[in-house]
Amino acid sequence: MIDNETNMTTETKPTPGVLKNEPGYQAEMMKLIQTNLDRSEEILRRMKFIKKYIFWQQVGTVVRILIILIPIVIGFIYLPPLIRDSISSYQDLLR
Repeated sequence: MIDNETNMTTETKPTPGVLKNEPGYQAEMMKLIQTNLDRSEEILRRMKFIKKYIFWQQVGTVVRILIILIPIVIGFIYLPPLIRDSISSYQDLLR
């Protein structure tokens, strides 16, 4: 059977030299299953590391944005009265 998306055959082919009725078939299959399990565990370990890395990257991005936005918001709240007071004092000096 041919998979149209990848243009590859999806039929399983037996391992060369190993037939189902041979005595080494089950041992070969167990070896392949163990190899697959080992690789899957390695992938899981790496995925956990990557997931933690991405989480801390997102936390760092939020902290950087807050470091920028908090002073701007505080400035909008506290600076207008100070600016009005300083402008009025300069206008008094100019009169």
